[in-house]
Amino acid sequence: PVLTLKLLTQWTAGLSKGGAFATLRDLVRAFESACHLDDVDDLRGKPKVAKEDTNPRFKFRIVSGLVFERLMRLCVTKMHLFFGAYLEMQDLANAAPRKINPQGSVRWKRVANVAKAYVKTVVSFIETLTDPAMV
Repeated sequence: PVLTLKLLTQWTAGLSKGGAFATLRDLVRAFESACHLDDVDDLRGKPKVAKEDTNPRFKFRIVSGLVFERLMRLCVTKMHLFFGAYLEMQDLANAAPRKINPQGSVRWKRVANVAKAYVKTVVSFIETLTDPAMV
């Protein structure tokens, strides 16, 4: 499916309140898709023909620059709040920086693979940055 600004806004509103697991997972998958656009599209924006099946994790198409920019900004600056809300941790937005243990949440086992995918994608994204001011 194509990721739209409306869908992104709905996800943000839902995740701010603790949201559903599927919404958190879909946001991370959309982030993965955005970070790997060059892996699935050629320079004309058409899908590359791969010898193997394309990765099903890259399930969202991002065709708008505005949606791409908002998705990237949201995932880099707010994802820790969404994970905290889902894991029912204390209010991370208003608390002083501190160590937290997400494994203490009963929901951790369900979201652990999504969190791992998010961290791997962030690391991959940071490795592609070329402007020192961005890092």
